[in-house]
Amino acid sequence: MTLDKLTFLSSPFLRTIQTSNDIIDGLVNTSSITEGISLNEVKILPEYSVFEWDGKGGEWHASLPPIEERPHYFPRVDASHESLFVPTIPEPRDKFHDRCTKAAEALSTSYDYVPNTAIVVVS
Repeated sequence: MTLDKLTFLSSPFLRTIQTSNDIIDGLVNTSSITEGISLNEVKILPEYSVFEWDGKGGEWHASLPPIEERPHYFPRVDASHESLFVPTIPEPRDKFHDRCTKAAEALSTSYDYVPNTAIVVVS
């Protein structure tokens, strides 16, 4: 089986964008599954609903550079992507699991099943 479409949703943190970019690079060079896709055109969609809990009271998220800067370093990042939702920061720890459930539900209703399509979420 080969894929017809590949979508990458990534937490906006630098390390997850780097991981997404590296996975796409690896697929470009090694995978017969993706031979029908122009992987140089696969975009990384910054998805705020899937980022991890900030155990520092919002400090980690406050230090995130604007997403508009990321395409300068990672051209695959689509800064125009609209997240499913953006959590309120700081987020109490007891609300983190509720957000994860909400994100999973939003992902399953926002992205329909399409044969030969893969959606990769990196968080």
